[in-house]
Amino acid sequence: MIQRIQTIYLLLACVSAIIQVILTSCHTNCMTFGILEYVYMGVVAQTGLCLAISIFLFGNRKRQMKIVSCLTAECLVLSLVGIGVVSQQPLSCYIFCSTTIFPLIAAIFSYLSWRAIRSDERKVRAADRIR
Repeated sequence: MIQRIQTIYLLLACVSAIIQVILTSCHTNCMTFGILEYVYMGVVAQTGLCLAISIFLFGNRKRQMKIVSCLTAECLVLSLVGIGVVSQQPLSCYIFCSTTIFPLIAAIFSYLSWRAIRSDERKVRAADRIR
């Protein structure tokens, strides 16, 4: 399982989502938009958890590809929401709220893992055709 490149990509995406949660909870003075802050943090934590769970779905690559593609879209939406919230804050908060880049990093790693899973599935199908 660990020798597959998509596992490493998913692990890096999960780590970036966890870093987003930890750093944003440390610097809550910039993201002051009330209860939505906790909802945002919960969705980011849920995304990181689902990315970690999707590592273990290697037995069914099609399901893994569907879940990873949904999580990639979710990471992109989270990064857009985070950037939209930060853009409404004063300029001094951009230093502390630079953690909004982490969902975008998670989306990039998720997309890379989706491509690796897809190429893995294509190799398996090609081997099945040869038999």
